[in-house]
Amino acid sequence: MIGYYAHHLGRGHAETAWCIAARLTDDVTVLSSLPRPPGWSAGWVALPRDDDALSAREPNANGQLHWAPLGHRGLRDRMAAIARWIQEAAPSVFVVDVSVEVAALARLTGTPIVTVVLPGKRRDPAHRLCYTLADAVLAPWPASVSPILL
Repeated sequence: MIGYYAHHLGRGHAETAWCIAARLTDDVTVLSSLPRPPGWSAGWVALPRDDDALSAREPNANGQLHWAPLGHRGLRDRMAAIARWIQEAAPSVFVVDVSVEVAALARLTGTPIVTVVLPGKRRDPAHRLCYTLADAVLAPWPASVSPILL
């Protein structure tokens, strides 16, 4: 079993998950707050939203993370749902398409991490943490795109 976190901003993350999952031999379950795409027949876990905070307190953890606002119920529920799924499914690997916070959570459960990266310079502490935690980095873009990450 492979877990695959697909970020909820835009449709590109879910489309990338679909393309990657189609090429895998293991079962894949996507975890996202996006709705299940029409035609998606594999597992799909609907996550609580965590981006509805009107005023987020300390959302970047002193510059170390991208989105972890203090006291936010949606974030707490989302992370609990992901941890619960990992506990029950015991995936062989967890793919994270863009969230250092989810990568850190999955790694803290002892699950190997593959992180999906976007092209461009990603030099902030949160991106560096995500790449450091990852057992592998997946860059699903054309070879003509510059692979500058750090």
